[in-house]
Amino acid sequence: MRATRACKFGQLIHVDHLQGGSRYFRWNPLDAEEDHPSVPEKFSLSAYPNPFNPTTTLSFTLPRSAEVALTIRNVLGQEVESVSMGRMNAGEHRCAVNAERWASGIYFASVAAGEWVQTVKVVVLK
Repeated sequence: MRATRACKFGQLIHVDHLQGGSRYFRWNPLDAEEDHPSVPEKFSLSAYPNPFNPTTTLSFTLPRSAEVALTIRNVLGQEVESVSMGRMNAGEHRCAVNAERWASGIYFASVAAGEWVQTVKVVVLK
């Protein structure tokens, strides 16, 4: 195996087979000087699509592992749904929310994770 030349997306590697012939592979090693975050730096929450009918996906990021709970409230502050999601690792997570049984209107989806709490307004259109 030998590196033959650098290319736009990394190094082009040439491999000779023992039974004859050769192949080229593209290899893109991580550059130690570049910033490649594997864990989010902050807690965030978003919903897509929004408005929706009947399902939306809540996407959230955790900078470190935490106990996570999801709560949905209507405009009167009444709890519509509440789910304990248990301990989740740091990283990006998604949760599908089905509003099939809810009336059209504005709701507030909150994700609590350890010391963090964030709320996003979601709109159900039927």
